[in-house]
Amino acid sequence: MQKSHHPWSFPKQCRITKEIDFSKVLQHGQRIGQKHFLGLYVLNGVGYFRLGLSVGKKFGHAVERNRWKRLMREAFRLCSWRYDAGVDLVIVPSKKNKTWEWSVLQQEMNDLLHRIVQSIAVKPAPCTNGQSAGASQSTECTDM
Repeated sequence: MQKSHHPWSFPKQCRITKEIDFSKVLQHGQRIGQKHFLGLYVLNGVGYFRLGLSVGKKFGHAVERNRWKRLMREAFRLCSWRYDAGVDLVIVPSKKNKTWEWSVLQQEMNDLLHRIVQSIAVKPAPCTNGQSAGASQSTECTDM
């Protein structure tokens, strides 16, 4: 029997847990920087966001690293439901710009997810006559 998840839970299927998945994102991922962390992402084909956190020992002691991961997981959980995107996302904290302010981390997470969704949005295909679809508002794109 399959467990049902609470609507606000963060199930294991939404986490990146395998080393091969982390490696794929870290090696081939697109980068988007925020003030307090860096987001790396690749398309995953499963239709929803999956989160991985990579926090090195230089960030701080285990208590600090674990607290930061809890804050980031919660910020992700509260923001990710707004977006339908098949993306694996790995977040790496900034060592120079540490912050524990919940409102700052949550806003940056929301901005990051929004920027990712915008960057993977389908761009209009170019027209066959050489003009792009949005090149001119008065000229329609037609085949000649």
